[in-house]
Amino acid sequence: AGLEAVQLDGEVFVALLRRAAPGAHRHLRRLRVEPALFLTEWFMCIFARSLPWAGVLRVWDMFFCEGVRTLFRVGVALLRQALGTPEKLRSCPGLYETLERLRSVPPPGCPRTAWSDR
Repeated sequence: AGLEAVQLDGEVFVALLRRAAPGAHRHLRRLRVEPALFLTEWFMCIFARSLPWAGVLRVWDMFFCEGVRTLFRVGVALLRQALGTPEKLRSCPGLYETLERLRSVPPPGCPRTAWSDR
Protein backbone atom coordinates (compact mmCIF):
# COMPACT_ATOMS: atom_id res chain seq x y z
CA ALA A 1 0.00 0.00 0.00
CA GLY A 2 1.74 3.17 1.21
CA LEU A 3 2.61 5.74 -1.41
CA GLU A 4 1.28 3.61 -4.26
CA ALA A 5 -2.14 3.68 -2.60
CA VAL A 6 -1.90 7.46 -2.21
CA GLN A 7 -1.11 7.77 -5.91
CA LEU A 8 -4.17 5.68 -6.79
CA ASP A 9 -6.26 7.68 -4.32
CA GLY A 10 -4.97 10.81 -6.06
CA GLU A 11 -6.43 9.61 -9.35
CA VAL A 12 -9.77 8.93 -7.68
CA PHE A 13 -9.61 12.33 -5.97
CA VAL A 14 -8.99 14.12 -9.28
CA ALA A 15 -12.04 12.40 -10.79
CA LEU A 16 -14.17 13.48 -7.81
CA LEU A 17 -12.78 16.99 -7.99
CA ARG A 18 -13.60 17.23 -11.70
CA ARG A 19 -17.27 16.78 -10.78
CA ALA A 20 -17.40 18.56 -7.41
CA ALA A 21 -15.20 21.60 -8.11
CA PRO A 22 -14.55 21.96 -11.84
CA GLY A 23 -12.91 25.39 -11.51
CA ALA A 24 -10.40 24.14 -8.96
CA HIS A 25 -9.82 21.02 -11.05
CA ARG A 26 -9.01 23.10 -14.15
CA HIS A 27 -6.73 25.35 -12.09
CA LEU A 28 -4.74 22.40 -10.71
CA ARG A 29 -4.52 20.78 -14.14
CA ARG A 30 -3.40 24.04 -15.80
CA LEU A 31 -0.60 24.46 -13.24
CA ARG A 32 0.23 20.73 -13.38
CA VAL A 33 -0.25 20.34 -9.64
CA GLU A 34 -0.02 16.62 -8.97
CA PRO A 35 -2.40 15.42 -6.23
CA ALA A 36 0.50 13.74 -4.42
CA LEU A 37 1.90 17.20 -3.63
CA PHE A 38 -0.87 17.85 -1.12
CA LEU A 39 -2.83 14.59 -0.71
CA THR A 40 0.10 12.64 0.71
CA GLU A 41 0.13 14.71 3.88
CA TRP A 42 -3.65 14.91 4.06
CA PHE A 43 -4.34 11.20 3.60
CA MET A 44 -1.29 9.57 5.23
CA CYS A 45 -1.75 11.68 8.38
CA ILE A 46 -5.56 11.65 8.20
CA PHE A 47 -5.43 15.48 8.28
CA ALA A 48 -3.58 15.56 11.63
CA ARG A 49 -1.01 18.03 10.28
CA SER A 50 -3.49 20.13 8.33
CA LEU A 51 -6.43 20.89 10.61
CA PRO A 52 -6.90 22.34 14.08
CA TRP A 53 -6.99 19.60 16.72
CA ALA A 54 -10.77 19.78 17.22
CA GLY A 55 -11.16 19.28 13.48
CA VAL A 56 -8.73 16.37 13.47
CA LEU A 57 -10.75 14.60 16.15
CA ARG A 58 -13.96 15.16 14.22
CA VAL A 59 -12.42 13.83 11.00
CA TRP A 60 -11.04 10.80 12.85
CA ASP A 61 -14.48 10.08 14.32
CA MET A 62 -15.96 10.22 10.83
CA PHE A 63 -13.10 8.09 9.46
CA PHE A 64 -13.57 5.35 12.06
CA CYS A 65 -17.34 5.30 11.52
CA GLU A 66 -17.56 5.73 7.75
CA GLY A 67 -14.18 4.63 6.44
CA VAL A 68 -11.91 5.91 3.73
CA ARG A 69 -14.59 7.87 1.90
CA THR A 70 -14.25 10.41 4.71
CA LEU A 71 -10.77 11.28 3.44
CA PHE A 72 -12.14 12.07 0.00
CA ARG A 73 -15.12 14.02 1.34
CA VAL A 74 -13.00 16.17 3.66
CA GLY A 75 -10.31 16.59 0.99
CA VAL A 76 -12.81 17.86 -1.58
CA ALA A 77 -14.39 20.17 1.01
CA LEU A 78 -11.00 21.61 1.96
CA LEU A 79 -10.03 22.10 -1.66
CA ARG A 80 -13.32 23.85 -2.36
CA GLN A 81 -12.69 26.04 0.67
CA ALA A 82 -9.21 26.91 -0.58
CA LEU A 83 -9.86 27.27 -4.33
CA GLY A 84 -13.63 27.32 -4.73
CA THR A 85 -14.18 30.85 -6.01
CA PRO A 86 -12.78 32.82 -8.95
CA GLU A 87 -11.23 35.30 -6.50
CA LYS A 88 -9.38 32.54 -4.68
CA LEU A 89 -8.16 31.08 -7.97
CA ARG A 90 -6.88 34.49 -9.12
CA SER A 91 -4.99 34.89 -5.85
CA CYS A 92 -3.07 31.68 -6.66
CA PRO A 93 -1.58 32.36 -10.12
CA GLY A 94 1.26 29.85 -9.82
CA LEU A 95 2.24 26.49 -8.42
CA TYR A 96 3.85 27.95 -5.29
CA GLU A 97 0.84 30.10 -4.32
CA THR A 98 -1.57 27.25 -4.96
CA LEU A 99 0.38 24.78 -2.82
CA GLU A 100 0.75 27.36 -0.04
CA ARG A 101 -3.02 27.90 -0.08
CA LEU A 102 -3.62 24.14 0.11
CA ARG A 103 -1.15 23.81 2.99
CA SER A 104 -2.97 26.47 4.99
CA VAL A 105 -6.52 25.13 4.90
CA PRO A 106 -8.83 25.74 6.55
CA PRO A 107 -8.04 29.45 6.74
CA PRO A 108 -8.00 31.11 10.17
CA GLY A 109 -11.50 31.96 11.33
CA CYS A 110 -13.15 29.38 9.08
CA PRO A 111 -16.24 27.87 10.72
CA ARG A 112 -15.42 24.32 11.75
CA THR A 113 -18.36 22.86 9.82
CA ALA A 114 -17.37 24.52 6.53
CA TRP A 115 -14.91 21.73 5.75
CA SER A 116 -16.79 18.83 7.25
CA ASP A 117 -20.34 19.16 5.93
CA ARG A 118 -21.65 16.29 3.86
